[in-house]
Amino acid sequence: NKGISDSFLSSVYDEKLLEALKIRLGIDKPYLLTVGFWRSYSNLINLIRAFNLFRNRYNTDNQLVIVGKPDGQEDAIRQVITELGLGSHVILVGYVDESDLPLLYRGAKLYINPALDDGFGSTVLEAMACGLPVISSNAGSVAEICGSDNVVYFDAQDITNMAEAMHHVFDDDKLSKELSARGEAQAQAYTW
Repeated sequence: NKGISDSFLSSVYDEKLLEALKIRLGIDKPYLLTVGFWRSYSNLINLIRAFNLFRNRYNTDNQLVIVGKPDGQEDAIRQVITELGLGSHVILVGYVDESDLPLLYRGAKLYINPALDDGFGSTVLEAMACGLPVISSNAGSVAEICGSDNVVYFDAQDITNMAEAMHHVFDDDKLSKELSARGEAQAQAYTW
């Protein structure tokens, strides 16, 4: 049985706490968020490359915040960030305290699930419960859980396709709001 903890469902949050958290983490621009374990199937290197393409092609200034416990991939990930000159634009947060996570979701503009293989995808539902528009790879069972109309899907292996999905939602307020509302409704089905 899968469910989302109540802390993600409350739309009431403290702006001051969020601001303090952003300052602490070095977030000073609108940001895209991904949360999960750093494994090769997490597809973070493709995500970072797609984010770079999104920033350059659509001339947009924002940050990518990656939450999760680093593993053997960390060096390769840091190398790509350096190579692409994204030092201040990609923020590797590492592990985040349970109480800070709902705030991070609430402060973001867009949630991205780049995984090549996803078991349940509870982070996607947490993001939806927080009212975040979601883009996701079409891998695993995400579409079954999230529904086909509530998320914009992309091919996880295709960096251009992923960058286009970022642009499609990030830069379209109307679509962003629609996805946010539909996602919140969908997430209600997975509360405890």
